[in-house]
Amino acid sequence: MNRRIGILAGALALAFLCGYTRGPLVIGPGAGVRTRTPSMVRPLREDVSVIPIITVGDSLAPADTVRGAFVFAPEPDGLAIRKTENGLAEVYVAHELSWHEGFNGARVSRLAIDLRNLGVVAGDYLVDGSEGYTRFGAASLVGPQEGFLSPTFLVNEESIDGIYRGIVVAVDARDGTVKHLP
Repeated sequence: MNRRIGILAGALALAFLCGYTRGPLVIGPGAGVRTRTPSMVRPLREDVSVIPIITVGDSLAPADTVRGAFVFAPEPDGLAIRKTENGLAEVYVAHELSWHEGFNGARVSRLAIDLRNLGVVAGDYLVDGSEGYTRFGAASLVGPQEGFLSPTFLVNEESIDGIYRGIVVAVDARDGTVKHLP
């Protein structure tokens, strides 16, 4: 038993020190899709419009037959967006999920959105729940103006009861590398 705990602690320490990387987001064919769920907010001014893009439970078919469908997880909280190439934008979403809510822990979604029609053309998880985070909350996208070398999605682990006890998770928006900032 103690040996297993030691191996687990070593693996967690290695992940902490080295970070881990997710691959690039694979864009599927077509112009993308938008949710059929009506908007849950309304504009307060006449010169503003609201266009629902994705909602909890919406799924996207993968661009290949190897991966499973992406399902937009419950409890989206912190959000950030950055414009990328070819008329696309990447949206990063922190999901404030606990282990006991049917999903296996907090997540960070990455969505590619076609800026011409606001259709979602791809989605994946940069943090997929297997890492052991308990509740992700507030988030922000920072970059060179804030002293970071590359665009970085900072998300707060709100729980002080979990194994990470309130750290900040830094997700490199270019390559998906995830590191801890105690």
